[in-house]
Amino acid sequence: MHKVDIFLAKDHPFDRSQFARTIRQALDESGQRTAYFASPEDTILAKLKWYRLGGEQSERPWQDLLGVAAVQGERLDWQYMREMAATLALGDLLERLAQQSQG
Repeated sequence: MHKVDIFLAKDHPFDRSQFARTIRQALDESGQRTAYFASPEDTILAKLKWYRLGGEQSERPWQDLLGVAAVQGERLDWQYMREMAATLALGDLLERLAQQSQG
């Protein structure tokens, strides 16, 4: 069993970018069943957006963000995230995440 969150794209630069950057992954060992997933960077940006909308009160979403950053490590495209965070007015949260996750 897998949990899946589905969000409908809006006509916003972030939504268009997120859709264009999806990653196709196999759902089984044969590789015949596949699905598209948001990139780790776009997952972080979306979670930052929801964290801000939730009033930045809950510690659980922040721990999720730190977890994604830790698992992805140096593979994350911080430049892309900084550019997109600026369009979403999330730059302050992204920098806080960068500081906490990178040491």
